[in-house]
Amino acid sequence: MNQETIITLRQIGQHFRIDHTLIQEFAEFGLYDTIALADGAGVERPSLKRLQRVISLHQALGVNKEGIDIILDLRDQVSRLHQEIAALHQELDRLHLQAELPSAADLENQGLLIEIREIE
Repeated sequence: MNQETIITLRQIGQHFRIDHTLIQEFAEFGLYDTIALADGAGVERPSLKRLQRVISLHQALGVNKEGIDIILDLRDQVSRLHQEIAALHQELDRLHLQAELPSAADLENQGLLIEIREIE
């Protein structure tokens, strides 16, 4: 672990103009991981994005730590679901190509494909 990749909670507090003890409280609640340092605690750069989200939710919206935890969990779940949907679309495309389904033009000629237009 390189010391240059760690940012202290004091530095983060100064940057965001927030008390570093509140940042530590968020960490103790489990919202992100910290690393023990000789002069306090710090955060590795990969965890900094999550910490920025925590601070943003707290400062901009006044969300408490329990609410932040729920929001971040839901955000992670949505991200995983998007990944699963993308994988399912890829699998569907693969199966579609393997099955050699008729083209859209063939379906339209057979009267099986209709175009839906928005009414203005």
